[in-house]
Amino acid sequence: MVCMTQPEVLIVQHVPWEKPGRILDSLEDLQIPTQTVNIVKEKKPDLPDFKELAGVVIMGGPMGAQDYDKYPGLKAEEKLARAAISVGKPVLGICLGHQIIAGALGAKLSHGKEPEIGFAPIKRVDKHDYFSMWSKELNVLHWHNDVVGLPEGAQLLARSANTKNQAFRAGSALGLQFHLEVTATLLDEWLAEPAMVEGMKKSQIAKIRDDFAEYDPQLQPLADQVFSGFAARCADADAAAVPSAVGLVCPGVPMPGDTMGALCRLMILDWNTFRFRSPRKPSSPMSRKGCLRATASVSLDATATANPRCCAYFPGSSSPIPAV
Repeated sequence: MVCMTQPEVLIVQHVPWEKPGRILDSLEDLQIPTQTVNIVKEKKPDLPDFKELAGVVIMGGPMGAQDYDKYPGLKAEEKLARAAISVGKPVLGICLGHQIIAGALGAKLSHGKEPEIGFAPIKRVDKHDYFSMWSKELNVLHWHNDVVGLPEGAQLLARSANTKNQAFRAGSALGLQFHLEVTATLLDEWLAEPAMVEGMKKSQIAKIRDDFAEYDPQLQPLADQVFSGFAARCADADAAAVPSAVGLVCPGVPMPGDTMGALCRLMILDWNTFRFRSPRKPSSPMSRKGCLRATASVSLDATATANPRCCAYFPGSSSPIPAV
């Protein structure tokens, strides 16, 4: 059996309350391991082995994206984003992270005309698989002062009245200036954090709560699409690191339990061409690595003789079923 360290997604936070929220939910759905770090004050941070990263997430924060003197770790984050994009590793940036990625690719950072805080519309400019708004306009949660330009060669996906670059794609990177990752629980944490609501009136805070209740039913499906797509790309990058799938599923070798595997049907027609559909998201095919993980609940019969490169397994069954 082939054994190797499983690649993980690195989540870079800048403050405790700016959490990955729905991003982490999507990564956990595919059982992709993650590591969360805060390196913003470290000049020479100790980061995981770059080769072992399946993807990078850079979250938001109250500092400026180029405030290097006070937060020297921002330079390391820029280098990390640039390196990941150069080799096609998936990168996702939220708010400050969006600005860090754009800056790493040469875009100019500046102060906005006025702070954007609360719900306001963004307008669709273009579509891409990474981010594709279903309507021309959508109300999203904003929480930023600075704005960033569009990197050369990048694809602009959305804008707002005061911010020309609300979403962009550059190679394997997606940047979102707004906050699709926020859940109701996370919003409560934000509104209870003094640093987030400083200078805000109670009426403004109440309006953000009310607006969230109104708009979130439309935002959650888009968030699921965007973040599950990112997770699938990370899983694909993870699978690409596996030198050979043969031997990962072996007759007579019990595998660790896996809740997803117990819930879902997995069919492998060939190690390079197959699909797995989750009952939670039946319209979303999962990646190779997601499929491999879903087989973890299957303990194969020691006498099985079917070709492990071409067979179908059903969780709960003790023997392989010939492929269709």
